[in-house]
Amino acid sequence: MTAQYGKETEVPIIGRDFAWRDYFQGAWELGEAGLDATYVSSVFQSELDGYHKFAISTPIYGDDGEPIGVLVGAVPTAANLGSLVRHDLQNITALVGPRDHEREDQPDGSHWILVHPDYVEGEADPLTNPQVELLERASRGALRVEQSLGLPAPSLVQSSDDYRDPTATRHPKYAGRWLAGFAPVGNTGLVVVVQTEYDLPPRFETQFGRQLALWAVLSAVPGALLMLFAAWHRRRRSARRAV
Repeated sequence: MTAQYGKETEVPIIGRDFAWRDYFQGAWELGEAGLDATYVSSVFQSELDGYHKFAISTPIYGDDGEPIGVLVGAVPTAANLGSLVRHDLQNITALVGPRDHEREDQPDGSHWILVHPDYVEGEADPLTNPQVELLERASRGALRVEQSLGLPAPSLVQSSDDYRDPTATRHPKYAGRWLAGFAPVGNTGLVVVVQTEYDLPPRFETQFGRQLALWAVLSAVPGALLMLFAAWHRRRRSARRAV
């Protein structure tokens, strides 16, 4: 994939098989289980415009109640996803998702950052972080199609006092050491990361900084849940209009 953001490729899209994408596989599993639900996909790079996106998908059923297709709505990466994921002067909120495999490769365990303050639409950075990987595995569980958007259990909220922001390679102001809190968004595989500059005076204990990060991430999770609900609601309205 060599497409730049916002530049359509010369690869023809109509007639190409995308059934291998996670957004199709997840929704199709819902259909095979007979569930009227939606699926939040892993992150992929579009073969049409080069944007990084995740998708909300849902099965389409025939008159006999059997699945016959999948309805998909893609959400490109962005700085804040409208007004639903915000940043303030003290904290930066990022949304991270697992990487889907592309046509010629397999996922390597890394994640993509979906939301970050300086992103243009469709931009993303790879993130390899053991805490994010741990929370994704723990929150998804064995049955990936049974997704929920509940707030995380306290045991699934973690922190780090030495987080390194991978966007710093292009945006130097994010270089250096950060305090960070991590929490999963339900069991969708998405993880909220809230980072706070590591500039505490020496008299403050590191534990205090960790607690600040945890408070920040807990306040950010409801916004991420709201974002997912809004995307789900748009997809369901589109489905009703299409019937």
